[in-house]
Amino acid sequence: MGMHFERTVVVNAIPQAVWDAFADVSQWHIWSGAVTEAVWIRGEPWQKGSRLKVAYKLMPLKVESVVENCTPSESVSLSGGTMGITAVSSFTFAAQPDGKTLVTASQDLEGAALAMFGDSIKPPLEKTLDLWVNGLKSKIEV
Repeated sequence: MGMHFERTVVVNAIPQAVWDAFADVSQWHIWSGAVTEAVWIRGEPWQKGSRLKVAYKLMPLKVESVVENCTPSESVSLSGGTMGITAVSSFTFAAQPDGKTLVTASQDLEGAALAMFGDSIKPPLEKTLDLWVNGLKSKIEV
């Protein structure tokens, strides 16, 4: 049985401005509060099949993720895994009628190792997504 985590935030900017901040992975460690490092290790940034290595703060993990799909300024989906858990991370940037952007960050986890971790994995994952969406909002709305 898998786990699903999701957080949303409304950012006072158009989707292109939100995407521009999000897409620069070299800055994730500065604004996200969740990442210590993110680097492209294969392929062109945000192209299907490209690979990104991300080191996380709250869970001392380095995860190699693959871009599954990406429509700049609209959505991106990454898949990866570690320690017997596979994850799909998705981010959407939905234009709102008032010129703002609804950002949704979600993560779906699968794998037998989830049973080993039980509910102990939930708080750090929830906190990571909270830091992510709120950090992006703060970066843009400074």
